[in-house]
Amino acid sequence: MGAAACAETEAFCEKTILRALREDAKLRAFLEDVRQRAMYHSPGDLAGYAHAVPNPTSLRFPEQLALGCCLAAGECKTDLQYAAPADGPEETEEEEAEAIARGEADARRAAGEILLAAASHEDAGKMPAVQLLGANAHACAPPAGESRCGAKLVDAYRRAGNAGYEVGNLRAGEALLARFSGSLIADETLGCPRADARNEAGDFADAATARALFKQLLASNEHDKRASKRLKELREAEDRVASGDGPSGKPDLAYAAADALVNAVLKGVFVIVVVVVPSFLARNTRFARAVRDVAWRYSGCAMIARQFRRELEFFRFAKPRVVNGGRAAARVERRQSAKKTAKAVMKEVMKAEAKKSL
Repeated sequence: MGAAACAETEAFCEKTILRALREDAKLRAFLEDVRQRAMYHSPGDLAGYAHAVPNPTSLRFPEQLALGCCLAAGECKTDLQYAAPADGPEETEEEEAEAIARGEADARRAAGEILLAAASHEDAGKMPAVQLLGANAHACAPPAGESRCGAKLVDAYRRAGNAGYEVGNLRAGEALLARFSGSLIADETLGCPRADARNEAGDFADAATARALFKQLLASNEHDKRASKRLKELREAEDRVASGDGPSGKPDLAYAAADALVNAVLKGVFVIVVVVVPSFLARNTRFARAVRDVAWRYSGCAMIARQFRRELEFFRFAKPRVVNGGRAAARVERRQSAKKTAKAVMKEVMKAEAKKSL
């Protein structure tokens, strides 16, 4: 959630707010004045901007957007990242990288506070996209003491969803899912750290709200697959919480056995309905007979059956099968009968010749 929120915040500011800012001379002058006072008071430090603008909520709506996006993706962010110290030894590459990362984090955190305040401004209704912008900026870098699973972020994303942005409802549901799951959730699944979610984990009100948000998105063309995946994760988390499978890792054995039994029964019913019943009804069709013959021959069952039959016949547990039955047997019988007749005729002829010789 965090990386995606940061990327979307920067993209929206660059393509919309900062581009419009170039056409407004008053806002450019306002930002230039803020930057100069911040650099004069404390160059490269967020304290300079706090001195230049002590109360961002007192600014006009366009000024809040301009300053927030300047800190999120504009020159103000660059000032905090790459400001060189006035005096002192030259920084090493590691120190410079740390300073850049620290400046970026400070800029994002300040931008989140200002843009979230802009989303609550009385003029925010003129630009509904600000609701999603403020929520993303807050999720990108929550202020100290707050998390991506907190009530403030969930409310911000739900306002974005009510303004027509489905991704707002999706991320609000994901934050509630992460908060409900707590230490059960996988680190790579969502952007909410475990430490942030552990204190409020297991609240089934969060689970119910998340389920309602995800079900709304099942009809969405863009977020239906992701919402379906989150619903599955939510059901798994509810099962584990209900079974007592918490951080101790000791699930309820009776619950697990019942769950396994139900799954086995459901699979059995599925096989009976989808495979067994249709096969039984179609057992006498030509196609079914052909399938049985092919399966019997090429699966090896026919060979095993023949070998088993031979063993039974060898040990006289079964009557030996008739060999050469049918037409072949009839031909054999006819040949044997002809041989017997020929032998009998030859004997009579030999007897007659013997009598004549006497």
